[in-house]
Amino acid sequence: MRPAFRSKSVHKVDGKGRVSIPAVFRTVLREGDPEWVDGKPLRFILVHGQAREHGYLEGYTIDSMTRLERRIRKIPSRDARENAIEMYLTNSTYLEVDPNGRIVLPKDLRDEIRAMDELVFQGHLDTFRIRVPEVAEAEQEERRARMVAGDPMSDPMAALDEIPDEGDE
Repeated sequence: MRPAFRSKSVHKVDGKGRVSIPAVFRTVLREGDPEWVDGKPLRFILVHGQAREHGYLEGYTIDSMTRLERRIRKIPSRDARENAIEMYLTNSTYLEVDPNGRIVLPKDLRDEIRAMDELVFQGHLDTFRIRVPEVAEAEQEERRARMVAGDPMSDPMAALDEIPDEGDE
């Protein structure tokens, strides 16, 4: 079973764009990099292809991006495949985590999500998201409001009830 990115935490961004990656995320990144060895920097892929529309950057382990690339290669529609390539490969970059657990988030990517002095890291199963805390809170409130209003597409328990438990198969 693959490890998942879980939890959320807010981290300060310094004037050079350095920000700490949560320690629990670094563990998942380590496990998801088949070439990582002790003493070598952690690597991951940061996708920014949806930053403007959705307000976040998305981090992928090396393994999870490799799985996604295999799926992209199999997309039969040329246009859909080209759009996926642009979104997930052209608009992505390799980043390394320094020995202090930080990355340098390039200014153009900080500008894409309107980052100032703090960013929130959110676990998102096979990926993690980096966004401005206010944007994350607003989206969370919007989702909660839909669920409370009875939107059946927003009820996680109802959705999970429709999916068999692995023990049921």
